[in-house]
Amino acid sequence: MEGLRPKRPGGPLTGKPVQGPDKKWYDEVGQHMPASGNVEATDSKSIEALPPLKSDCVRLVHIADPGAVAQIRKSGLDYKSQGMISSTARWWADSSHVEYWSNDPRFNFEGAQAVVMDVPANELRLHNDPTRAPGSIPAKYIVGIVEAKDPSQKNT
Repeated sequence: MEGLRPKRPGGPLTGKPVQGPDKKWYDEVGQHMPASGNVEATDSKSIEALPPLKSDCVRLVHIADPGAVAQIRKSGLDYKSQGMISSTARWWADSSHVEYWSNDPRFNFEGAQAVVMDVPANELRLHNDPTRAPGSIPAKYIVGIVEAKDPSQKNT
């Protein structure tokens, strides 16, 4: 790793957002992260409050318990043990079709949360190739965390 020096304050390149002395958040190569990628900007919100999906991105949804969600917020979505992202998350190119819940009993439990990430489509292809997948998607792509419950079941 000789020659690779992080531009931001903090330790080695980790892929995790780091808060600098200026209280702003920086990604793994020292670039300031815009508000949509800041850790504090990903607090739980309603589906309606999520930002619009950009035309060059896909909306990725990963359902987890609150403890796992807290780790994903800090470190990104780690899927190394699954081999590729489609083994642990679903994605859509059209935001009107996104399901932020699952009817699968493994992911349909009280307190389940959906981590919502907008990932560039060309980058997602790499994450879905088990021979080249890097094993994690950075937290900077998180656009929100919502309750993982079908809206038609909200009052049940």
